[in-house]
Amino acid sequence: MARKGKQRKAHFGVLFWMAFILFVVVLYLYHREDIRQVVERTGISDVITQRIFRDPAADSTDGAEDTGEPRPVRDPSDIPDTRGPDGSDPDHPPIDRDPPAAEDREPSEPTDPEPETEADARVEDDRETDEQALEPEPEHRERRYGIYFIRVTDEGQIYAERVERRVQFTDSPMTATIRELMRGPTLEELDSGYLNLIPDDAELISAWVREGTAYLNFSESFQFNTMGVEGLVAQLKQIVYSTTEFPTVDRVQILIEGERIRYLGGAGVYVGEPLQRESFG
Repeated sequence: MARKGKQRKAHFGVLFWMAFILFVVVLYLYHREDIRQVVERTGISDVITQRIFRDPAADSTDGAEDTGEPRPVRDPSDIPDTRGPDGSDPDHPPIDRDPPAAEDREPSEPTDPEPETEADARVEDDRETDEQALEPEPEHRERRYGIYFIRVTDEGQIYAERVERRVQFTDSPMTATIRELMRGPTLEELDSGYLNLIPDDAELISAWVREGTAYLNFSESFQFNTMGVEGLVAQLKQIVYSTTEFPTVDRVQILIEGERIRYLGGAGVYVGEPLQRESFG
């Protein structure tokens, strides 16, 4: 009887644990998704993995008490040599400390600039307008200067006659005056009999004054006059007389394309030295 009672208790215990295990399995299957989320949030799986698979030697080292006794030093000759034929250590590969070359780096995706809005454009335009307003404009001045045109008498005599002209300039009144002269007389002046014998296609390239001498650099066309010697002399009078109206100029040196020449044109009018009013008699 006692043996039968023990067998019943054993069967009852087995059934109880089987029912308990089945209950736990059903409960896990029912709440499996909730359990997975909790495990991921808490990181308990990583902790369990580290506990199971961690190095026992590291545990023994980390958990050792510091007794103050010096630790035994291992003889290097007792450590097996695991290096390869080329001297490299397979367990500890070398670390490449040099950064990758520029051509080996993966190109980063270009970032497109943000589109400019109309408000940004208006602000930029206003800023440019303000900056332009702050820049000082060149000062335009105007004065009356004497320039010389040619008048021909009934007897055929040619002489230079002075007329006044309002000339606008910024920083070089002499250059502006000579260019005003080369534009020729107005319609009213033409009706009065004034002529301009400077070739129409001639240009004043540059001009400067040094120690009382004005250097006037003309284009190639300046030395060709259809009226011959008399035309060349007349145009030189116009230039020299108009330039020496300025108190800082006593004489004029004619240059053609930046070069000093001895004779002007094929007629042979000498311009190798600076000319004065007295040079024309």
